[in-house]
Amino acid sequence: MPTLSSLPLATATAPTDLLLVEQSGGTNAVTVDTLLTGTQPAIMAPSGTLLGRISLGAGGPETISVGTGLQLAAGTLSATGATGTLAAPSSANTVTTLADTDYVAASQVGAEVWITRANMLDGETVATLAAAAAASDTDALAVDQGGPALVRQSFSAVWSYVSAKLPSVIRRVVELTATTVLDASTHNDAILVCSQPLTLFANFVNMGSGFTCDVLNLSSGNVTMGSGITVGNGNTALPPQASAQLQAVAYSGGDIVFWPGPATSGGGTTPVTAAVTIAAPGSATVGTALSLTGTVAPSGDAVGVALSTSGTTAPTSLTGATVSGGGWSASVTPSAAGTYFAWAMDAAAGTHAVSGAIAVAAAGPTVTVSFVTAPSGSYTEGQGSVGVNATLDPGTAASGVNFGISSSATAAPTSWGAATLINTQSNGDTFWGAFLTMPGAAGTYFAWAETADGAAHTVSAAFTVS
Repeated sequence: MPTLSSLPLATATAPTDLLLVEQSGGTNAVTVDTLLTGTQPAIMAPSGTLLGRISLGAGGPETISVGTGLQLAAGTLSATGATGTLAAPSSANTVTTLADTDYVAASQVGAEVWITRANMLDGETVATLAAAAAASDTDALAVDQGGPALVRQSFSAVWSYVSAKLPSVIRRVVELTATTVLDASTHNDAILVCSQPLTLFANFVNMGSGFTCDVLNLSSGNVTMGSGITVGNGNTALPPQASAQLQAVAYSGGDIVFWPGPATSGGGTTPVTAAVTIAAPGSATVGTALSLTGTVAPSGDAVGVALSTSGTTAPTSLTGATVSGGGWSASVTPSAAGTYFAWAMDAAAGTHAVSGAIAVAAAGPTVTVSFVTAPSGSYTEGQGSVGVNATLDPGTAASGVNFGISSSATAAPTSWGAATLINTQSNGDTFWGAFLTMPGAAGTYFAWAETADGAAHTVSAAFTVS
């Protein structure tokens, strides 16, 4: 009987070829197709791919590629991006707000990415928006109207809102009590109430074209329009209980701050109301000059001043004041203690003004500083330990005495040294001493002794340094 090894080899097989098989104790034949039915063919697939069936109908396995968001590694298929799918909106997954750290899905160059809300909104700037055309009523703004959600509001609606508010706008009221330079930040479109006689000045640069203000003079004297203000009729005085409107404009003729001048109800100018005012301190000292100031109208009228013990009976002897335009100044010296009133009189206009009561106190005791030992003769440059002494009369007049050296008998030293109290004498005077160092340059010098408050001083005879 021939064996398998003695049979010739087949170079190819067909599904109908027969093979021997032992079955049920006997030898039978089976086709190749029947024998291989249900067996797995050899798998030939590229690395990093899957096997599956993508064609319609029955057939063998086919290669499936791994797409974006998945990776096949070490036999495991895993997701590289977000997992899961977003369900349809419902009460369980719907939110009304997002935190800055919450993520929002986006596509970037074909790839799915995530970005935080904070980073997403941070990139939105005005510079990234397209340039707008000329504004119109239909343009819209984003507004918050009773909640965090933004809604659209047109320019025309905004203007309707603003115009309805304009009638309720109240102008500023600014009270002025001293000479003032007008500027836009404080005085533009304001009502300026002058409660004291004063002068107004204008600097067009600080006001600008279109500046306007109303001036009410509620003081007892004139308000004077000073430099920078052009007055149409040349009358610079705004009398008490009168008003003026100042306007600043730039035009072909230049820059101007203009006021037409005092006007009647018919529009014409009126003569200046004659008036004189006075300002004086409430206290003074016998022998010390008392400074008085005030205003006068008509501008330039002569003014006489005086002190009187009466506030109702005018003095008969007056001292002429210095008059400059609508203002004046003067000084008077009370000769005795008591209560006085300062008078200012414009004889030509027949007007006068009286100050409030002035309390004049008696002068304090005369303070005297006197050298007992002063430098004399000649000294060498920079010589030290030069002793000096002086007395202070009365001893209680000052807290101390200072010594110094000056090259002048009239110009005080620029450097002082404090003296030491040596003793108090029987008459109450105090005795002070110190050591001086001579200047480092040759010349003629003077020693000075002065009270610590500078109220009194004395100067020695000249001495030389060489």
